Parts: sequence; structure tokens; C-alpha cells
Amino acid sequence: KISGPPLTDITAETGFGGVTLNFALHEEHPFVFYDNTKTGNDRFRGVTVDIIHELAEQLEFEYTLEIGDENLPESAEAALAAIGAGAEVGATHPADVAAGAIHITDARLGQVHFSHSYFDTGYVVVVPRPSQAIDLWAFLKPFSGDLWGVVVLEMVIV
Repeated sequence: KISGPPLTDITAETGFGGVTLNFALHEEHPFVFYDNTKTGNDRFRGVTVDIIHELAEQLEFEYTLEIGDENLPESAEAALAAIGAGAEVGATHPADVAAGAIHITDARLGQVHFSHSYFDTGYVVVVPRPSQAIDLWAFLKPFSGDLWGVVVLEMVIV
């Protein structure tokens, strides 16, 4: 559905040469804000939309912005489905690029190509360390007593 010259003609001098790319967005604040009272690309604002706008200016392409699924604007899966993630090779799809706060997972890596991340939350899970006394015999715990007996018996026989 990309309109314009083939993307294989991209060069540093000519950019995308006026190609129009269709973006399927996933609403997630502050990346994509969606206002259905407006029309066209004016319905969208946010970090991702600003990045798309800057890329379009620098690489010389036009773009249209749509929500992946009007009924599920917060669905990253809907945005990915709009570009054909999980579809058969050669199947048609309404969008060329999915954008928004789409998490990179192993399953998704098998279906689509991701750009480098442009935002890292830095979230981690922190739990208290369990208190435990020092046990000098802890090195024996990976194996049962029966297995240690077999190991010692094997050492004696050999």
C-alpha cells in the first residue's frame, strides 16, 4: 500500500523521494494521544508523532496516521496486525509501519522488524533479599544424599 517510488531507491541525497507511508498507531500516553474529535493527522500528538514528523521532514516522505483498530486504540497487537504481523507472506495490510509504545518481545521479533528503542523506562522489580544463615554444607545441597553416596562409591571403585 506504499505509494510512490519503491523503497529500494532510498539514498542519503533523495531520502524517500515523496513516498507516502501509512502508520498504524497504538495509543499510549505520552507516546500517542488520540483525539477523535479532530480529523486527519491532527487527531494525533505525542512523542512518537513528533518523531514521525521529524523523520518525514528529514527523509522527505509524506505520512498518514491511523489507529490500529478504532475499537481498541490502546492495542499494540491491533497496530501490529495492521502491518501484517502474523499474516501470511504477501498478504495485503492497511499500514506500512506500526508505531507507539510497542514492547519488543521474542514472539514479536519473529513477526516484524523493530527500530532501535527510543525510550527505556528503567523499571525493574525489587524484592527483599531473604535472610539466611551461612551454611557451610550448602555445597552438598544440589544433590540428594543417595546421589552423593553413589558418587563416593564410584570414586572408590574407580
